[in-house]
Amino acid sequence: MRQFAIALCLIAGFLTGPAAEQSRADSRGIETLEEYLDLLYSGNVESAAMLWIEPVQERGARFGITYTGIPIKHDCNSPFLRHMTLMREFIYSPISRVKSRRKGTLYDLTFEKVVDQQVIKHTYYAWRLGDYYWLAYPQDFNAQDWPVVESDYFRIHVHPDNQKFLNQCVLDEADRFIAAMLDTLDMGEALKTEFAQEKIEYFFVDTDSTIEDWTGYLTKGMFDLPTNDILSSVFPHYHEITHLLVNAKLHDLPLYTLPILREGIAVRYGGRWGKNAAALIDLGVFLQREQIVPFDSILTMNGFANFAGADIGYPVAGVFSYYLVDKLGLDGYWKLYRSFSNEFNIVNSMSVPQIQQQFADQCGFGSWADLTADLDNYLSNTLARQAVALPGGSEGGKELVSGEDFTVSNHGDWLDFTFTLPESDSLTGTLLWGMDSRLANSASTLFDEHFGGKMPFGGYRYGVRFDRNEAGLYDYGTNQLMAKYIWGITPSEKYVDEKTHSIHIRFKRSVVGDVVPKDGDCYRLPF
Repeated sequence: MRQFAIALCLIAGFLTGPAAEQSRADSRGIETLEEYLDLLYSGNVESAAMLWIEPVQERGARFGITYTGIPIKHDCNSPFLRHMTLMREFIYSPISRVKSRRKGTLYDLTFEKVVDQQVIKHTYYAWRLGDYYWLAYPQDFNAQDWPVVESDYFRIHVHPDNQKFLNQCVLDEADRFIAAMLDTLDMGEALKTEFAQEKIEYFFVDTDSTIEDWTGYLTKGMFDLPTNDILSSVFPHYHEITHLLVNAKLHDLPLYTLPILREGIAVRYGGRWGKNAAALIDLGVFLQREQIVPFDSILTMNGFANFAGADIGYPVAGVFSYYLVDKLGLDGYWKLYRSFSNEFNIVNSMSVPQIQQQFADQCGFGSWADLTADLDNYLSNTLARQAVALPGGSEGGKELVSGEDFTVSNHGDWLDFTFTLPESDSLTGTLLWGMDSRLANSASTLFDEHFGGKMPFGGYRYGVRFDRNEAGLYDYGTNQLMAKYIWGITPSEKYVDEKTHSIHIRFKRSVVGDVVPKDGDCYRLPF
């Protein structure tokens, strides 16, 4: 079929002039997609899969991930594979719009039609390599000339503007996360070896808009199901990496899982969008306790989507998964996860009472009310004790370092920070510490965001930023918010002392490990 189409194009070349070149190329790109769908729907899946470029086939086959009922994993996002029976009538006229890029080297082939009373949209990409057009993904051709940086577990295709952000510190920490998660999830030696040898393909793009151009979603990053790639404007994006690791752990699963579990486990271990897991769990406990986001409200797919846009559904989902993992163990959690994974229509149609009863049954409770009572007790007696940021200080701590307007003390598991400023000054500032040689001559996206060119990044790993409303502990080496206290969320008289014009805040020492403030390794900023 392909040879016949090519022959027709060559004959047409003798009969037409240059004005027809673009149209002829358009036709050849479309014919590749039509041939692919024809092979797919005729049952010749192996031949259809071979019409994708080899790198896509190889990346999609890594880590043993497959999706139930999807014959070609590296095209699993397509409605033609997700809903094969429903889409069959469109395989011979699949294109609604064609967009040429790079003078016909690449074509965006967009399907957009009303199917079963819903607008279905999907874009394929036909890329001319040599004499033929092949199916590909935007990252393959857009990033083909980007620099590549490798670490123990990552192969990072980095946009040239972002090279300055890939320091040895952030690479070491990203590798450490993978190694720890491979152990935590009990991946097995074979899979551990595969991650080390094959590596995670990570496309570190310049802006969120690039992600939108490549995927249709305006977001900071995503785990690309067909290719196993991570596409993100930040590095490392632990949340999306966790999605990949979970799917590799489960090996074969349906494409759709109830979001409270799918996103919850990724928050539980990976945080989200530059916010450490512990910081988001703290926030999630508050959001649930104050009933700003009750668990009931995010149980269904639509319910979760209503809060997902404001990002406040994710921390609460993380709290719920935290509880379930502690109660059931990971093996029990995976059993629960699979029980809420299925085809879209089945997962999407699950009602709140149905979901509640299924959770209660599988967790060993007679009712949802019994489960939530146990969950409330867990929040009060377990997660509350795991908070990583609290207002106020402690008595009798060991002083680590002091300056003209600050003191840092160690009290058991906590680092206590006191900032005392003249009454003429606003209660605002930053304390940096932890000079790290791995950060020399590099940059930090988070540092740039905070200070906007007011000063150069000097290589300090950590910082506490504070004002009257909040205090946060940040890791500038890995661009992560590690812990945060917000007065507006949990007001406390212990935070601001008006009499002494001072701020008192403490953070769990475990957040920074051994890199604590000390003499000769601190830098105090007034902003």
